[in-house]
Amino acid sequence: IAYDVAPTHSLHEAFCELAQWLETESAGRLEVELYPFFELGDDADMLAMIAEGTIQMTLPQSSSLAALVAANYPLPIPESWRIWDSLDGFYSYPDAESAIAAIDGSLGGQMIASLSDLAGQPFSCLGYVYEGPLCLAATTSMPSPSELSGHSVAVYGSPAWLTAYRSLGAQPLVLPLSEIYPALLREQVSVYQSTPENIATMFLDDYSQQLWLTEHAYSFRPLLVNREWYQNLSAEDAYLLNTAVAHFFSQQRILAKERYSISIETLQQRGMAIYLLTEEEKALWHN
Repeated sequence: IAYDVAPTHSLHEAFCELAQWLETESAGRLEVELYPFFELGDDADMLAMIAEGTIQMTLPQSSSLAALVAANYPLPIPESWRIWDSLDGFYSYPDAESAIAAIDGSLGGQMIASLSDLAGQPFSCLGYVYEGPLCLAATTSMPSPSELSGHSVAVYGSPAWLTAYRSLGAQPLVLPLSEIYPALLREQVSVYQSTPENIATMFLDDYSQQLWLTEHAYSFRPLLVNREWYQNLSAEDAYLLNTAVAHFFSQQRILAKERYSISIETLQQRGMAIYLLTEEEKALWHN
């Protein structure tokens, strides 16, 4: 299982528990190797490895799947994958509960269905991880949308995000999570969006001193599995995996909600300035 978050992230902790349970309950038939923190590359790299069967599972950003439609990518990504940016954009959903209901309902089902449009159908989706609200971090003061004009902003490469930031006069720079820290170090970007937990566990606050709790969108990740490998599991091992994954989703969402406030406190203790937005300030971002 390969993914991009740091070893101190709640997602990695949840995967460690899944791995231990699976190996114990299968009496060693199922062996789980975890590759966190870009060990096997970024989302695009890991998707290619899933398709090849080099790895069995990965957890990309949903925005990354939408971004591949227009990218020069080895797999012939279908147009239907544009649906993976349906959660992107400023305040598409009024709160986390609404976004979670959408991803657990018909929208999430349509996203999963789009995977079957890829030739060979190498992927299956076992469900969605909720990573938490996206916020904006900056190297300079950035209290309102109007002040984004002219700023270089690191974003996931989905069309919805590029359109949203360009509409504010910003200059979006498509960067995977792994490249945000180097870009801040080289002063290539002055603003980026991420969850507070990713900021804290990746120490992105080393080069960004301001965090605006805009909560302008909600981050979800599909848990993708190599379809052939998954379908060829024995009935017993498939049952164990499905049981472990169901528990993983349940526990991970609880952890993510807890880590949101904990991460903000951690960042504040490390010297990051934290700014809450009033409802009036949030309203400025809606259009």
